[in-house]
This record gives sequence, C-alpha cells and structure tokens, in this order.
Amino acid sequence: LEDALNRDPRFAAAAANLVALHLQGGDTAAARAVADRFVTFAPDSALARYDRGLVALRAGDLPTARADFRALIGNDPTYAVAHYDLALVELRAGRDDAARAELEQALTLSPGYARARFALGTVLMRGGRRADARVAFDRCARDAADPTLRALAIDLRDKL
Repeated sequence: LEDALNRDPRFAAAAANLVALHLQGGDTAAARAVADRFVTFAPDSALARYDRGLVALRAGDLPTARADFRALIGNDPTYAVAHYDLALVELRAGRDDAARAELEQALTLSPGYARARFALGTVLMRGGRRADARVAFDRCARDAADPTLRALAIDLRDKL
C-alpha cells in the first residue's frame, strides 16, 4: 500500500486501507501521518476527512477531529455517522450539551443507529435525566444488532 501511495498519492483506497492497517496494528502515529497526507492531497474527500478525524480522535487531538467532522457535516449535513463521531469528540472535551445535540441529530437522520442511541443514553444518564436515559437504552436494546451492545443497553436500562 505504501508503494502504491508513493506512486500515486491520490490513491484513496490505498490511503484508507493503510490508515486502517496502522490503526489495527496500534500505530496511531503512522496512521496519522498517512491520514494527514491523504487530507493534503484530497482536502475535499469525505474519506480523507473521516479517516483523519477518527485517527485524531483516537490520538486525543480533539481540535483536528472536531474540524474534520465539522467539515464532513458542512459538506453533507445528512451524514449521521459524522454527527455521531463529532458527539464523541464533544464528550471527550466535556461538552455534554454539544454532544447531546449531535447525537440527537444523528438519530434524527438515522433513527435505528443503536450506537448513537446508546451514547445518548449515557449523556442523559450523566445529566441526571434517568427516565429519558432508560428510554434511550431500551430503544438501543431493541435496535442493536451487536449482541454486546444490546446486553450493555439492557444492563444499564435495568439499573435505572
């Protein structure tokens, strides 16, 4: 993949796959270097922005992650996953109100998005809105295809 990118730095599939390989291997610095280069060569690419946003979020570079996810949303406000990922940035930054707004937008766009519903439940729970959190966890438990997420949602719902 590196050889392919050296020959053609705009080879988006190679860049995206190389970022994923580095992340899977636990090499965040290498993933970030590839993601930064990807954005440099394709600044309007949703894939480039998304990859770098994810790497930045994982590395704790919240300003870059926030900027990349906001750029994605600016280009396509209907991109539910970008709203979800921006919510994760805001949660890490301690901005629960901003996170809740992004999660609600993600769920407006994709009502069955179980991970966003689970995250909303945790935000509501942290904010003391236990009844609303219980409803969110219940809905997540019904919508989640992932059995682990479903079990976590049921456990939290039943504790509220």
